[in-house]
Amino acid sequence: DHRDLHSFPTRRSSDLGEMGGIWVDEHLETSEKDIYAVGDAIEYPHPLTGKPWLNYLANPANRQGRIVADNMVFGNTVSYEGAIGTSIAKVFDMTVASTGLAAKRLKQWGMEYQSSVTHSASHAGYYPDALPLTLKLTFHPKTGKLYGAQCIGYEGVDKRIDQIAGLIKRGGTVYDLMETEHTYAPPFSSAKDPIAIGGYVASNIISGAMPVISWRELVEEKDKVMLMQRKELFSIKHNFQRKILLKDSFLIRIGIKKRIITSFYTYNNPFSMQVFISLPTKPSKTDSTIP
Repeated sequence: DHRDLHSFPTRRSSDLGEMGGIWVDEHLETSEKDIYAVGDAIEYPHPLTGKPWLNYLANPANRQGRIVADNMVFGNTVSYEGAIGTSIAKVFDMTVASTGLAAKRLKQWGMEYQSSVTHSASHAGYYPDALPLTLKLTFHPKTGKLYGAQCIGYEGVDKRIDQIAGLIKRGGTVYDLMETEHTYAPPFSSAKDPIAIGGYVASNIISGAMPVISWRELVEEKDKVMLMQRKELFSIKHNFQRKILLKDSFLIRIGIKKRIITSFYTYNNPFSMQVFISLPTKPSKTDSTIP
């Protein structure tokens, strides 16, 4: 148990690592020869960062147990590759799952990253009971190397995160997601699987084909952003003489100052339409008209 670390045989500082877990080498052997440690108690370098970290998950612990058994019997012949932290939970009817490094951790560690969020269906929309599935990816903004993924939905969350976890552990990129070949039939997926869609969107962000603005940027520029919501077709005119027409069930791309601020589908539901528009200055009542 990680709570009993200080009762470890020699009590030397070298027995414990930076994170307070038991230090082990690549063969999961501690600083005491022929003494091995596995599970919650150990700390081990994260495969993506090389930084020591603690990983309280059953799957890696079982993997470590097999490695230690081999190394105890045959000598230190098997090395541990490390764990990226893949987990899942059921919350009432919903499933949430995560793998790798989330945006908050990447920011905490000062790592450059970009993220994408996509909303897909668990399987083909024309087949009954297709349910929403949201996928967030974190990746390197230039190389596209995958750092992590989070997914929430009602069906198919586990298999998407499992696929992405396998790619992350092997140094995969967002482009590998685009090349993923998956089993397809309408009850199980779409011709473009949600992780492929995530890969396409991420690659568009990297190439600049689809510049994006995050909610954090919106908060930072709140004095330059106006949120509008309308049920019907409308047009907006501002002092920079830009006219934007919005209508339900059309792909909306808003271009201001030579860059696209956002794009999304309204899914034939004008009641859920939300539009973020970047303005040169915060408009007054006399600067704009909404017919």
